[in-house]
Amino acid sequence: MKEYEFELKYALPDAEIDLDECAGALYSNGCDDALVGTGQAGKIAICFNREASNAFEAMKSAMLDVKKCLPQARLIESNPDLVGLSDIAGFMGCTRQNVRKLMINHFTEFPYPLHDGSTQIWRLAEVLNWARTSRNNTSIEDSLLEVAEANMYFNIALHEPRSVDSKLAEQLKTLAKQAVA
Repeated sequence: MKEYEFELKYALPDAEIDLDECAGALYSNGCDDALVGTGQAGKIAICFNREASNAFEAMKSAMLDVKKCLPQARLIESNPDLVGLSDIAGFMGCTRQNVRKLMINHFTEFPYPLHDGSTQIWRLAEVLNWARTSRNNTSIEDSLLEVAEANMYFNIALHEPRSVDSKLAEQLKTLAKQAVA
C-alpha cells in the first residue's frame, strides 16, 4: 500500500448547505484522511492523503466515500492535473526559472502546453513523464506520477469522453456515474 495525495472539487446544488456539517459527515464516513476546504459558496474541495494499492483505487474509494455523504454533490475536477510553470516547479522541487530554462533548452522535447498565451497550462502527467525520461534525470515520486496520470485520465473522461481509450473510458465512465450520479 502507498499513500496518494490528491484533491477532489465538487459543486453543491444548494449554497445554503451547512459546510461544517458536510465536513463532519465526511470525516465520520470514511474521509478522515482528508482536509475539507469550504472557502467558496456552493463548492467544496477535499484534499486526500489516502492509502491504496494504486492511485486509481485511492481516487475511486475517495469518490465513493464522498458520494455516500454528499449524494447531491457534482464532481467538477480532480487534481493535480492542469498546472502552470510555478506548479511544475513545486512538483519538481526547483524554481520557476529552472523550469523555464528546461522548457527553452529542450523546446523540441518539452511537452506542448494545452493553453499557450500569457499564461501557459500543461498536463502535469505529461511534464512529469518528460522529466523522468529526459536527459536531466529528474527524480519523480512514483505516487505523484500515478496520481497525475489518474487525474488526467479522469478529468478527460469527465469533460472529453471521446478522447480516452474505449476500455479506460468505460471504467472511468462507470466510476464517474458512481461518483457523480
